[in-house]
Amino acid sequence: MSSFHRCRAIASAVKLILPDGEVRSGEYAALTALASIPDKRRLLWVYERLPGAGTLCEAAYSLIARHRSFAFQVTRLLWGIPVRPETYHVTSLLFLRLLGAIYLVAFVSFGVQAIGLIGSHGILPVTDFLRGVHDYLGVSAYWNIPTLLWVNSGDVFLKLVWIAGVCLSLLLLFGANARVVRLGLFVLYLSLDTAGQVFMTYQWDALLLEAGFLAVFLGSEVVIVRRYGLRLHQLARGIDDSSVISDRLTQSISAEDTFEHDVPLSETEPIIRRLAEKSGPPRARSRGLRGRWCSN
Repeated sequence: MSSFHRCRAIASAVKLILPDGEVRSGEYAALTALASIPDKRRLLWVYERLPGAGTLCEAAYSLIARHRSFAFQVTRLLWGIPVRPETYHVTSLLFLRLLGAIYLVAFVSFGVQAIGLIGSHGILPVTDFLRGVHDYLGVSAYWNIPTLLWVNSGDVFLKLVWIAGVCLSLLLLFGANARVVRLGLFVLYLSLDTAGQVFMTYQWDALLLEAGFLAVFLGSEVVIVRRYGLRLHQLARGIDDSSVISDRLTQSISAEDTFEHDVPLSETEPIIRRLAEKSGPPRARSRGLRGRWCSN
C-alpha cells in the first residue's frame, strides 16, 4: 500500500495496534480501547457477540466519520469543547424553578381559604384539632403531627405561615435555590398539610411534600455516593453480608380460618371460641409456654 493510501486509511478511521500486532479499526478499535475501563467492557462484548451489533456500530461510525464537522458542532452545542462530564446544572435549575411555581400555587390556593377552613372560627378550627390530638397522644403528638402551629395556632400566625411560604416560593422561582429556602418551603407546607386535616388529604399534596423533601437534598449526590456508594452498589445487586437469624423465640401463637361466605356477626362467637381453643393452652403447653386468657 502506498503512503498516500495509508494516510487516507488512517484519516478515515481510528486505528488501534494490539501488543500481538493485530490492527483494529473504526468502532472496533474505539470499543477495544474503552474495554480497558471496567464499566465499559460490556460494550465490546455486545459488539463481538450480539449478531448485527458490529455492523450497526461500524455503519454509525462511518456516518459520523464522513460528517465530522457537523458532528463536531453538535458535540460543542450539547456537551461543549472539550467534552466535560454532565453536571445537571440546567436540569436542576429548571426543576427547582418549576417546583417554586408549584409551591406558590399551593400556598396561595390554600392560604386564601385557610381562615375559613381551619381558623379560629372556621369549619374545623386547628386550635381544637391540636388540643384534641395532644390530649389523646400526649407528648408524642408533636412528632405525629409535625406543624409550626404548635407554637401558635391563632389566625395571625396561620396567615404568617402561608405568606412566608409564598415569599420563599417566589425566591425559589426566581433562582434563589439555597438549601435553606427549600427546607423552609418543605417545613411550612408540611405545617399546613398536617394542620389542614381533611382539607389537605389530596394526593397532590402528598406528592408535593415528597418532591419538596427530595429537593432539599438536591446537590448532595456527590456526598451521598461517596459515603454510601459501595453499600448501595452491593445492595442493588443483592449482595448483603448481614447475619441472618433463621430461628427466633416464639412470641405469639395464633390460628386463622377462611370462609367461603360472609359470616353474620351473631354467628361469630362459636367460631372465635373454636379458633381460641386451637391456639390456646394445649398448643402453648406443647411448646413449653404459659399464658392467661384476657378479654375486652
